[in-house]
Amino acid sequence: MEAMRPFFNEWNEYPLDLLEIPISKICNVLKKPTLIHLSGKREPAFFAALLLHGNEHTGFFALQKLLKKYENKTLPRSFSFFIGNVEAAPKNLRFLPHQRDYNRIWSPESPDGPET
Repeated sequence: MEAMRPFFNEWNEYPLDLLEIPISKICNVLKKPTLIHLSGKREPAFFAALLLHGNEHTGFFALQKLLKKYENKTLPRSFSFFIGNVEAAPKNLRFLPHQRDYNRIWSPESPDGPET
């Protein structure tokens, strides 16, 4: 039996392209949902979820601004962030027909899937 590949990336650094990439090209850089952990001066880490819906871009733009501000500097606090729907974001859609809405996967009645 083939092992299930994770449906998301998990990294301890971000690709430099992330600082400038337009939403229309985000899937080219990340390929799939991505969880990134960055070390900072203090713990516990702050956490943010971005692009859970592909048509909600504001959080991603704020992330780019923050990362640019601290480029080549230590963050004041450790920071982990999850960039969710990199497939639907370039199309400015909440989610695509083959995807599940991330706001509807958290209940016990939700069907099993990698997102759950």
